[in-house]
Amino acid sequence: MVLACEVSMWSGGVTMFANQAFCSWRLLRNATGVLFICLLSLSFLLLPRDLLRKPMFLGSPEVHSALTNEETTEASSRADAVQPVNRDCVWVEPDVDAATAHIKPLAKPEFPLLEAWLKAETARYGPAPSEIPSVLLDDYTFNGSIPVVQRYFDQAYLGNKALVSDWTKEQVELYRQGVRKKVAGFNYPNEPIYDVLNAHAAVAVKGKRGLVIGSENPWLEAFLLEYGAEHVTTLEFGSIDSKHPQITTFTPKQFSLGFIQGSIRPFDFVFTYSSLEHDGLGRYGDNLNPSGDLQTMAKMLTVVKPGGFMFIGVPCCFDRLDWNAHRIYGPLRLPKLFAGWRILGVFPKDAMTRPVTSDEIFQPVWALQNTFGCKNGEVSLSSLPWQSAANSSVSVDHSPAIPTDVTNPPKVPVSVYPADADAGKADLAISETFNVVHNFTGLGALTADRVKHRLGLDRMLRDYEQSMQTARANPRTSRWVVLVCRSTYCGGLGDRVKGAITSVYYGVFTNRSLGIDISFPDALEDYLIPASFDWRFDKSWATGRKTIEVSLIDLVDTTANAKSLYEKPDPWIDADIVYLHANMDLLHLMLQNPYWRPLIEWYSLLTFNREALLGTVIRALFAPSPPLKQMLEAVRSDIDGYRSAIKIGIQFRAGGGTGEPAFAADVAGRMPLDASVCYVARGVQFALDRGLRKSEVIFFITADSTQAQKTLSRSLTSLGYKSFAIAGPITHIDKTPQLDVNAHKRTHWRAYLDWLVQLDMDYHVVSRSGFGETALFTTLRPSARVFRGGPDQICTVLDGSDQSKWPVVGNWTEVGYG
Repeated sequence: MVLACEVSMWSGGVTMFANQAFCSWRLLRNATGVLFICLLSLSFLLLPRDLLRKPMFLGSPEVHSALTNEETTEASSRADAVQPVNRDCVWVEPDVDAATAHIKPLAKPEFPLLEAWLKAETARYGPAPSEIPSVLLDDYTFNGSIPVVQRYFDQAYLGNKALVSDWTKEQVELYRQGVRKKVAGFNYPNEPIYDVLNAHAAVAVKGKRGLVIGSENPWLEAFLLEYGAEHVTTLEFGSIDSKHPQITTFTPKQFSLGFIQGSIRPFDFVFTYSSLEHDGLGRYGDNLNPSGDLQTMAKMLTVVKPGGFMFIGVPCCFDRLDWNAHRIYGPLRLPKLFAGWRILGVFPKDAMTRPVTSDEIFQPVWALQNTFGCKNGEVSLSSLPWQSAANSSVSVDHSPAIPTDVTNPPKVPVSVYPADADAGKADLAISETFNVVHNFTGLGALTADRVKHRLGLDRMLRDYEQSMQTARANPRTSRWVVLVCRSTYCGGLGDRVKGAITSVYYGVFTNRSLGIDISFPDALEDYLIPASFDWRFDKSWATGRKTIEVSLIDLVDTTANAKSLYEKPDPWIDADIVYLHANMDLLHLMLQNPYWRPLIEWYSLLTFNREALLGTVIRALFAPSPPLKQMLEAVRSDIDGYRSAIKIGIQFRAGGGTGEPAFAADVAGRMPLDASVCYVARGVQFALDRGLRKSEVIFFITADSTQAQKTLSRSLTSLGYKSFAIAGPITHIDKTPQLDVNAHKRTHWRAYLDWLVQLDMDYHVVSRSGFGETALFTTLRPSARVFRGGPDQICTVLDGSDQSKWPVVGNWTEVGYG
């Protein structure tokens, strides 16, 4: 039977998620399934230490006690689990034929590892899709290069206990006897398993620690023990009780907690068979993800020690997608699947040239060696992708130093009022602090339950859950607000969070039930919305109902919507169903609405109007991810990410005019100066007025490509600004690394980390971008001065007049890390 098990692991700044299937391909139709696909992709989520499949609240008792355990802290600080060591690795000589030698793995994945870690892993809602959604077809087929045939299954496997939930020592011994006698069968054809272990076990397995992913019967564990493995860890979606002293089993939740505690270290090798080919196809209840298999393999780069080994069996050796049964890997997809790995061999050796019928499922076993963290050789990743070269610590065969001062955890001031609130209230709020509990890395972590209570979220969700239960009982008569996200990345990191939270507020304030209409999972799924009811929006009962489509992506272009939101208690009172996009923070308008402000105040939700507390809330509500732990280390105890140092409000009118700085006027002389470009110009001037040199400034523009932005880019170059980079679909200027997002079909931040770590000097930032982009930059480069712009396209005159004459308010702020 197929046990495909996907798991998220976060090992020392690392996440691991993997699918492992064990059983005969002949019995695939009877598979009980795999899964785990896609845990948070949103900015919502900053998971701890190794992206957990289902990140746990840091406030939960077991996590809290684990994080404060001094013994665990001390032991973990010695483990090489925070980042891969940069060491000279001992390479094993490949043994491949000419056809296999033509498979050239990419030196590293085509996406940042952070992107792989943000991969969602929640269960799919509803039946498995029988056809590939048209919007995903090109991604699944490499723009039509990979043929598709129909082979449909719907075999959701959602966990509980494993089929064989007790593994006895006697049972494992019987399997080992079968290995010694070379008994045919087990769950899959044995020959490739024997061949690969005969070739590599002496170096890769004997006396080593290994991980098996997705095993309901300990047949593969028996192989590894018989070939000399010191210990085998099995990661299985269903719970297993192992009585064997050399086998430890974990569910994803247990495994994740072990990584938080630091009690589980990276492995010498990983073995997976008949699993990754299912990743992201929806067959086993997982969400659709065209790159699910590639992202899983990218995560494994950090699960396995530098120079360690991976043995993987997948259908081979031509390119085809059998929807939704599995992928078959050939010359097109194999180089991407093996990105960051060296191919040592494939078993049988003639796999790439062996004749295979169209109905045959041929699964050879590949032997790979990890290059991640090895400083020698052409294929080398010297540091984690979220670290700049200057900040990477290079050590020899041991972990870099980890902060261990956990005896006097700092207290983090948290204000629950906006900057313009009454001074007395603000002082009172700032004087209230949260105790910070340190985990093994020395980073601070707020307990989620306390934060939810302090911010009033627990009260709001309690009330809202009651109304939702009523709505779900009568869905056709209830009125809904539906959060819409039909792409993998809706609005970037911070905007996704604020949009989702804001959508919840709409539901509360307008007495509507919240529905979610998304193609990819949202952090809302497991954390913000209570699990006791189903929040997903079912279009079947919405058909024929009266709806008003509302897009709030750009308020300048949706004047009526903004005007209604600003003025009315229910802006869309005539609509049964209101669709909201998840990438616009509208609280600045909601706070000006006399109907809504009292509710916001009652729920203590004013906090979300501040960048400063947004970072705290995200970090506190959800376990922080390994990269964000590393990043937040750079800002020391200030875990909320921002602290206002200087605030200067600037109001100007589009098109320039009297009093505009020379810079803006100079730009205006070269191009039509619309509101957005004027805003950009003022931001640059703001930074220059504070002593920054042209060569030190980076300005990020994150909106979609427009002619005005391209013209601005050329104008900046002509004005002598030599070190600008535009984050968005615009290429590099001067000598900064190129970031051409359109070429990669990615939104701006997906390529952002890859680009960022290439910068060879400490720039400063002028940014109108979202929370995530600037937070990543500034925490990577803690010495940078940061200038951020406030709402730039919110009209103060919502009268439907000529948009080009509307005044635009832009509040530029320098934020620091005092």
